[in-house]
Amino acid sequence: MPAKDVSPLSESAGPAIQMHPDDHARASSNGQNGRAGKQYRAMIRNSLKQGKWRKAMSKEILDVRRIASEIGDNGKYNEATLEMCSNISNALKKTIFSRWANYESQLHI
Repeated sequence: MPAKDVSPLSESAGPAIQMHPDDHARASSNGQNGRAGKQYRAMIRNSLKQGKWRKAMSKEILDVRRIASEIGDNGKYNEATLEMCSNISNALKKTIFSRWANYESQLHI
């Protein structure tokens, strides 16, 4: 989280949780969601560009909670989400802000 194509962080450096593939397919950011997925990722990208990481991550976490609710297992990803949030350290925060300038030039929008 956030989606690879909108995150300034590498896949290995960014915060993430493991999801069942069927659940991941339901994520608002999933590329299989066509225009809606693209619009969702643009919204997340804009929040990140404005430095609103908390807002972007909150939306992503709420999306995971929506999926869990829809499949009838409200707590399915709670532990993974809490672990992810606790692992976001000051070092990651510094990485986020130091890489942002390079990120915009890599988007090719």
